[in-house]
Amino acid sequence: MPYKVLIDPYFVLNGTNLTAYVQKVEVPLEREDLDVTTSGSGGAMEHAKGLEKGTIKITFLDSFGTGEVDAVLFPLYKADAAVTFEARADSDAVSTSNPKWTGLTQVTQYSLGGAVGQAAVKELEWPTSGPTSRAVA
Repeated sequence: MPYKVLIDPYFVLNGTNLTAYVQKVEVPLEREDLDVTTSGSGGAMEHAKGLEKGTIKITFLDSFGTGEVDAVLFPLYKADAAVTFEARADSDAVSTSNPKWTGLTQVTQYSLGGAVGQAAVKELEWPTSGPTSRAVA
C-alpha cells in the first residue's frame, strides 16, 4: 500500500510562503450531521450533510525577523479580514500525488512563548471561512 511521509509540508498564508517554519499542518474538514428523521423513517434515524466546517491546525517554529512568522501572523491576528491559505503535503508542484487545499481563514489565534531550553513554537488553530477547495492542477 502506498503512503506518504511528510518531509516538506507547504503552507502559504495571505501570499507569504511560511513553508520553512512549518513543523506540522493539518486541514481537517467536516460537515454538520443533520437529523432529518420523520415519522415515515421506518423507526430508524435518517441523516443529511449540513454546512462544511474547516480548521487549519498548524505548528510553526517561531521567528521574529521581517517577513517571518511573528511579523506575518500578528498583523493578520489584529486585522478583521479573512486571508487566503494554501496547504500541500510537500512543496513539489501540484499534481494528482500532491494536491493543494485552498481557501480563506480568519487568523483568530496568536501566541508567544515556549519553554526554557526548547525551540520557540506557535501551535495554532484557525477556522476556515467559506468553502475549502482541493485541486490537482
